[in-house]
Amino acid sequence: IPAVLRWSAWRVKRPAIPPRYWKLCLKKMTDRQKRFSLRHIVALVFGATMLLLIMPALMFFMSAFLSLEFLPSTKIGHMLGALISGAGLFFILWANIELYVKGHGGAAVVGKIKLMPETDALVTTGPYAMCRNPMHTGLVIYYTGIAFTLNNLVCMLFAVFFGVCALLFAVYIDEPRLMRDFGKEFERWREITPRFIPKIKKPFSN
Repeated sequence: IPAVLRWSAWRVKRPAIPPRYWKLCLKKMTDRQKRFSLRHIVALVFGATMLLLIMPALMFFMSAFLSLEFLPSTKIGHMLGALISGAGLFFILWANIELYVKGHGGAAVVGKIKLMPETDALVTTGPYAMCRNPMHTGLVIYYTGIAFTLNNLVCMLFAVFFGVCALLFAVYIDEPRLMRDFGKEFERWREITPRFIPKIKKPFSN
């Protein structure tokens, strides 16, 4: 009972938090939510549909018209392809979540075309601690797994072609933007983190 009385007295005597404080907190929360409008959500859904559904469908049709097997057709190859695709898909989802939670932005930014908000912080945790472009790495792994599942050389060449495009995008579009926005922090991260091939190491420290 004395403890309750002391707590009640403290509640009465302590200064009230000004309403302006709560308004400021609410504004920060709503500002972060407003960063992702309906247009940004549509862009995210459209990008995911193109990369995760339309592209695999295109690979399927290519394998149907151009049957060029590069491995003996066995169930083990199909299972291996499914596991590889699953790993790539996990890497893609993990990278997107990390980009949203830590960077407060999205992936649909291509130079001056900003279909989603740009990140306002350099993301160096999660999959970004293992490589600098985990989404591109995940997509290449995803398409490679599909190529193994379909056992088609043309589909494998498609995965390689996508990897080359991802490399050009990273070198000429993505990395210059990160260098411009984050400067020395990006340089330190670039020195110890590979571009595409994941490397398990200690988390990057600012």
